[in-house]
Amino acid sequence: MKRVYPLCVILLLAVSTSLWADNDRNAATAENLPATSREFLNTHFRNTHISYVEIDKYLFWISGYEVILVDGTEVNFARNGEWTEVERKKEAVPAVIIPKKITAYIKENFPKQIVLAIEKEFKKWEIKLNNGIELSFNKKEEIIEVDAD
Repeated sequence: MKRVYPLCVILLLAVSTSLWADNDRNAATAENLPATSREFLNTHFRNTHISYVEIDKYLFWISGYEVILVDGTEVNFARNGEWTEVERKKEAVPAVIIPKKITAYIKENFPKQIVLAIEKEFKKWEIKLNNGIELSFNKKEEIIEVDAD
């Protein structure tokens, strides 16, 4: 019995480690995306095509989706299909996904810049402009930080 217990512990650790090692990403197709995600892509990025889809997993649950478009745009979605981040290389993110108060702030303070990336977080918005400046806004869309690299 004394030998069986350590063997069981080692076996349990080996199995749980292999589960965690296989929990991160799996390649997929557009059909694997939630309808909300497909609709977002068709509405805002109809002029480009999907290059790659990854399903982010944690253990047995889907935690989100990452989509790479042919033009290099990266769009991340939560497990429910709502977008959480859009990042473009050279073109502006679609203006309609940027909240109005944030758009007004950018037009007033950075009129010649475009938004290359936007991220919705639980308590704030993150914006990256083409001049490298990163802006943070709270959920009320009020500026809380300007980070000029």
